[in-house]
Parts: sequence; C-alpha cells; structure tokens
Amino acid sequence: MAFTSSSSAEASNVNIVWGLQNQDLSSCHHTDYECIGKTVWDNSFDLNPTPSQKALKDFCARLRNLTEEESDRLHVRRDIVTGEVEVKCFIDDMYNFYDNLNLTGYPNDIDLSMPLSERKMLSLMENNPAIFDTSQLHETFYRYFETGLGFWLSMGYTGMANADNEAYQDVIGEEQDRWDTQTILPGTDEFGTKLRYAAFSVKTNLLLGTLGYEEGIGIVNAWEDFVNAEMAKMPPSVSNGFQCTCDGFNLWHWLKVQKSLADSAVRGVIFGIAFAFPLLVIATSNIILGTLATISIALTTGCVIGVIPLAGWKLGLLESLNLSLIVGLAVDYVVHLAEGYHLSKKEDRLGRLNDMLEHVGVSIVSGAATTLGASAFMLFAKILFFMQFGIFMFCTIGFSMLFSLGLFTTVLGLIGPEGQTGSLVAIYHWIIGRNKGDVDCTTCEGKGFHSPITQRKPSLHSIAVSPFTTPVRQRILATKSTQISPEPGM
Repeated sequence: MAFTSSSSAEASNVNIVWGLQNQDLSSCHHTDYECIGKTVWDNSFDLNPTPSQKALKDFCARLRNLTEEESDRLHVRRDIVTGEVEVKCFIDDMYNFYDNLNLTGYPNDIDLSMPLSERKMLSLMENNPAIFDTSQLHETFYRYFETGLGFWLSMGYTGMANADNEAYQDVIGEEQDRWDTQTILPGTDEFGTKLRYAAFSVKTNLLLGTLGYEEGIGIVNAWEDFVNAEMAKMPPSVSNGFQCTCDGFNLWHWLKVQKSLADSAVRGVIFGIAFAFPLLVIATSNIILGTLATISIALTTGCVIGVIPLAGWKLGLLESLNLSLIVGLAVDYVVHLAEGYHLSKKEDRLGRLNDMLEHVGVSIVSGAATTLGASAFMLFAKILFFMQFGIFMFCTIGFSMLFSLGLFTTVLGLIGPEGQTGSLVAIYHWIIGRNKGDVDCTTCEGKGFHSPITQRKPSLHSIAVSPFTTPVRQRILATKSTQISPEPGM
C-alpha cells in the first residue's frame, strides 16, 4: 500500500555537493530533533588543479545530455523550449565569463580562458594593480582558483550587480585562508579565500505532495547509483561529491521518514496481534476461542488500514500513531465476548452463546454507543488533527463491533467449542494423567485427585496419583494408611 506525503505540491531540486561530509551528530541526544550537529568538511575538495575544473565542466555537460532512459529513471525536468535538462552549474557560467571577458588594456598574448591556472591568474592580478597587491602575496600563495572565482562573482570588483552572484550564493561557500586571504585595493572585499563547498542543482519533476515513499526510495537509489558512478571517474580532489535534496523541504529525508513511519506502524500492528493471541488464549483458557478472537482483531485492523488511503489521508505522524493503536482498541469488545463464552456453565455452544450475549452483549453495545457518539462530534471539527482522529476512532470502533458482535458471534454459533474442546484445562489434565471423571482429593490439602470412589480415608490410590506428592512422602503416607483398619462396609 503506497502512502504519500502531506507536503504541498512543489518540484524538488537534487543537489550534487562537494566539500562536505556526513554531519557529526555525536554531541546530539537522539531525542533532540533541533540539534543539527557539527559541520564536517571534506578537506580533499580542491578546484585549483585544472583537471578538477575540467571534470566539473564535463560532469555538467553529462547532466545536460542525459539519455531519455536516464531522464525517466532520475525524473529530471527538461526545458519545454530547448528540451535540455534544467541544470544550474556555476562552473558553466564561470567558463562563459572568462571566455567573454573584455581584454581591452591587457597584453595581446594574455590567456584568461578556463580552466584557470596559477600562470593565468598571476597575469590577471598583475594587470589589475588597482585591485590586487601582488607584492603582499605569500610565497606559498595557492588560492588562484578562488581568486578567479571572486573576480567573476564580483564582476571584476566593479561594484556592479551580478545575477550570477545572486544565483550561486547559496551553493558556493568560502572561508578565510590563514596564509592566502588578502584585501583588495581599496576596499573591504577579500580574495584568496578557501573554497569550502560547491554544488550543482538539477530540477526534477518530483512533486512533494504526490510522491510516496515506495516509488520515491527507488528514485533516491537511482540518483545515488548515478552520482557514485560519475564520482568514480573524477580526479581525487572532486571525487567525494554526493547527492541530496537540501533546497527548502528535504524530499529525500521525508521519504525515509515516511518509510520509517510505515515500517514502525506495521511492526506495531504485527507485534500487537502477536502478543494479543497468547494473552487471549490464556484469558479464555481455550485455544479455539483465542484464535477466533485474534482473527476478529486482525480483520478489524485490516479494514481500518484500508480506510486510510480511501479517505485520502497521507502518511504522517498522526496516521502512524493511529495504526499503532488499532490493535489495542480492537481487542476490547471481542475479549469480553470470548470471556463471557468461556465463563458460561453450559456445555453446548448455543447455550454458551446465549449466556454470553445475555451477560456481556448489552454492556458491549452500550460501551460502543458512547464511544461512537463521542467520536461523532469530532467528525465536524475544524482542526485537522481532531477531525482525523474522530474518523479513525469511529471506523475502528465500528469495525470492531461489526466483527465482534457480527462475525465472531456467528462463528461461535456455528463452530464454537463445546464442553472441554480446545480447553487448556483439559490439555493440562491430559499431561498430568487426570481422567475426565476424576475428582479432587479432599484430604490431600488440595494437591491430589482420584477416581470418584466413595471413601472416608485417603487410600494409596488417591495419594499415588497426586502429582505433587514426593516419593518419600508417598511411602510414609502409604505405611500409615495400611495401619488404618477399614470400617465395616468398606
């Protein structure tokens, strides 16, 4: 059964991220959902090597030219005009900037095309002395790519607005480098910072309000396999990229939450029924009654689960909680009926059924009527929580009544156990060797039984068949019993 999330219908973006590792949650208590842990950087991430820049450029082209089969498997969205996959790659726009850079005033032989290298960026910096003071560079200055990145995003530090800067400010992160970070001349902007993380963004056609976890988890795995295969082809400094959905609502995370909720609800139902069966058998002292009562509970549970998608509900915290409560609510009426059948003094099933309905039936109907009446008022609630809970409660009690007073009672009238059939007491007596006609011994402190022979003193027979008499005590009592002279007529 597929459940869908309750979020609004918005298309999600898949981000391919470099520079980060799994968040460190060791300092977070497992109940503290607000704790975000500590950021763990991938120190191997580096775009200064030219092969790394080329690899990201090629990967972006790979995303834009996915095959139809790959597009369908990854559920990417294509532009309705160009038919290309909607991808946002900062490396492409950075390439375009330097390919179209106005080189007026620069030497004729200068080359500032991507990929950027130390030689190219030194030429750029030396030809812009009003911005870069190269005399202050540390002898081990390394952050040439980051310098070119800042030059592009700031439009050459001209103070002009740059649409690329607005577009990529959330997917590019930098921090000061202890040795290389410098301040431009004049101003407060910095260059030579360290690139900490960067990301590509791919638009998908996955709507948050319509994607269920059963289909969604397969799409997550498809993206994971695709990205891992591409990262395996990358140079070491950019080979640790990973995919995620971190724009706004985290779709991948919600899909896994849905699966966890559904799995927990199913486990709750299974464990509830599994525990209910032995308890019902023990409570009624009859394996047949316990089995029939458990079947009634299982049918009630199945019908209520079926109502959830029919009512148009989406799997969330409330639905998961309700599923876990079904068995506890469904067991109430049928266990009272089963106990009433068990306590009847009649031997035939119809007699027992009559006693059950006479002594328990009215109470059950009254209890169900009050619960149904209370839940009926909640059906018209304006708050979604109360309205959903009212529908859930009404359906659970209704189906419980249907299967307990309807199905369970009918089945008992047809095949209900008679006499000692299915009784645990009869099974126990068979184990200890007690026959059907045997009676309890009245002179053995309640610890023995014997055949119904008229006698006033304990005989060797009544003592020997007591399962609680030790061999030593048997010999002592047997010796004493032989010394008692039988009365006349014995």
